[in-house]
Formats: sequence, C-alpha cells, structure tokens
Amino acid sequence: MFSVRIVSTDHYMATPVRGLDAMYADQRGSEVKKVPIVRIFGSTPAGKNSCY
Repeated sequence: MFSVRIVSTDHYMATPVRGLDAMYADQRGSEVKKVPIVRIFGSTPAGKNSCY
C-alpha cells in the first residue's frame, strides 16, 4: 500500500502518448486528441517529498 499526504494538485490536458494512452474512443467513435493529466505533490509518511 502506498500513501501520500497531498500538499498540492494540478491538472491539464495533453496530447496522448502512443502505447500509454487510449488513441481511439469507442464510445464516441473518434480519435482521442487530448487526455487529462493530474499531478499530485506531497510527502510520504517517512517525510520524503514526491511528485506523482
């Protein structure tokens, strides 16, 4: 199990990465042009600062 104390978050939309993100949306029947990116900044219980 992994835990992190969230200090800050942010998000943005980016071009999908082939092999990592879906490139086609079956529900819409079209190509995916942007995917959501969510970043979480915080620290672990041991106090190590991290970005996920």
